[in-house]
Amino acid sequence: MSERVCEGCRFYAPFEGRAYGECRRKPPVGSDGTFAQSNQLDWCGEWRDKTITPEQEERRELIRRFAVALMSTEWARPASPLGVWQLAIDQVDSEPDSSEIPNS
Repeated sequence: MSERVCEGCRFYAPFEGRAYGECRRKPPVGSDGTFAQSNQLDWCGEWRDKTITPEQEERRELIRRFAVALMSTEWARPASPLGVWQLAIDQVDSEPDSSEIPNS
């Protein structure tokens, strides 16, 4: 993972040869269509790693949430924390057979 500064964020658009650029996280702020400017070493709370895709980021968050939920259930009792994470990774992409889904 990159250091959490603008330079490593997927929303940062650097100006060529400069130590600053535009933050493209939100719509343009100026009436002329300009974006907010930031230094490459600035940071904010909405930083997103530019080395991974939004889909990969979403999958990581789903695994994290699934593992946290598993830790509070009986499923986690016999397993080590690493085992719970592995179970979450194994299960996050699986889909139940339609015959396994109860009618609601």
